[in-house]
Amino acid sequence: MVAPLQCFDWNAVNYGNDCVIDGHPQFHTFENMMLKVKRTQIHDGCAIGIGSTVMGGAVIERDTTILPLSLVLKEMNLAPATYGGSPAEVVGGTNLSSGIHDATRSTLKLQVVDNTDWLKAAAIILVLVDHFGYFFMEDELWWSVLGRFAAPIFFFLVGYAKSRTIPLHWIGLGVALTLLDSANADWEWVAPNILLSFVLVRFAFRYLPRLVQRYPWISVAFLVSVFIAVLPLAAQLVDYGAEGWLWALFGLLHRQYVDKRSGAKVDGLSLPPQAKKHTFGLLRLLTCAVAAVVYVWQEQLEFEFPQTELIIFILGVGVMSVILCLFVRGRSRFQPPEKIASALRFIGRHTLEIYAISLAASEIIVWLVPSLEP
Repeated sequence: MVAPLQCFDWNAVNYGNDCVIDGHPQFHTFENMMLKVKRTQIHDGCAIGIGSTVMGGAVIERDTTILPLSLVLKEMNLAPATYGGSPAEVVGGTNLSSGIHDATRSTLKLQVVDNTDWLKAAAIILVLVDHFGYFFMEDELWWSVLGRFAAPIFFFLVGYAKSRTIPLHWIGLGVALTLLDSANADWEWVAPNILLSFVLVRFAFRYLPRLVQRYPWISVAFLVSVFIAVLPLAAQLVDYGAEGWLWALFGLLHRQYVDKRSGAKVDGLSLPPQAKKHTFGLLRLLTCAVAAVVYVWQEQLEFEFPQTELIIFILGVGVMSVILCLFVRGRSRFQPPEKIASALRFIGRHTLEIYAISLAASEIIVWLVPSLEP
């Protein structure tokens, strides 16, 4: 008699070998069964209705609404729109769908303000301060001190983000802004715009997570050493040079630490035993410290801040570093009034576009009216 320890009643599904009890087939055994899952991507500003099912491998682009009781099949890629049905299809042209869309959006409005929105809003304000001082103020020293805090935040968020897709408009805007900057400098060579640096970071960071997960100490030590070694060369080739890449690496390590702390898989992979939470916790802190020191060093070489401004700058970088170390993407604990929340959500979704418009406008104004330039 064969003990039925591995027998399963599967209602006439013929997998595996028959399980025999007293010479009579009773059930079926299953061998080498494996459940395969694929990563699902749901981007910012999406609304998933109650009772809807999103299957593995689906990609839902930002600002997309899935109506209640809908089914998003495997590998579906949904562009921004409103979808409903089983399987989900674009919905439009009916008062019913419009009403459900508005109702779904209204229930989420108070929850959309994210910690990222606050961070991006602070960064873009600092960018505007920097641009105003640089293009229109005779004494730009303090404006430059405040403006120095914007770039590390942007690089940190680029490294922190899980998405590694490269929006084509980043490339187009980056090239256009670089040409505009060069035109105002009598077509001399200028470092490519920071948007092109973001493109390079995203492209390179597609391949870093697995390496960092498998060999955390060795890989991070190697990367930090390389970034520091190429500082003089990188400053001529990319905006903010290797300083920005250090902040982006810090963002990547911080994201892995946050995911590990929450029990989530890092970039879709389970961490190996040696990559424990405290490992990434310590690595992110060390990388943040190196990035802060190198950033202060390089910016001081460029701007030569007097003692008072330098002390304020160092203290500001320290405070900013602490804030970034505590950052966790998610619903903000403080939800502002709806008018402010709407502005924050808009800034959070169009931060780089706002940056590009402000920089292009400043360049064009001083080009058309040279007397405004200090």
